[in-house]
Amino acid sequence: MNRAPPSVPANGHKGRSTFHHFTMPMRNNSSSGFRHLVPILIILLALTFLLKSTGTLSAPVVAVVWPILLGLIGLVKLEEVR
Repeated sequence: MNRAPPSVPANGHKGRSTFHHFTMPMRNNSSSGFRHLVPILIILLALTFLLKSTGTLSAPVVAVVWPILLGLIGLVKLEEVR
């Protein structure tokens, strides 16, 4: 088996690693709690319209719920930008 000495990287170059400029920036952990919130809100929005179309929810309830859900989606997306 042909192995490089510990001072030489596995790619065979003696200098810096060739992938040093491809590092990913660190994510801000404050928005990590919101990562799943937008998909959940979109599912709730779709479920609201589905329940209205089946007659389970009345039109006045849907008229109140869907703008609230849409507003929450917008607020979460604004928070993700920060």
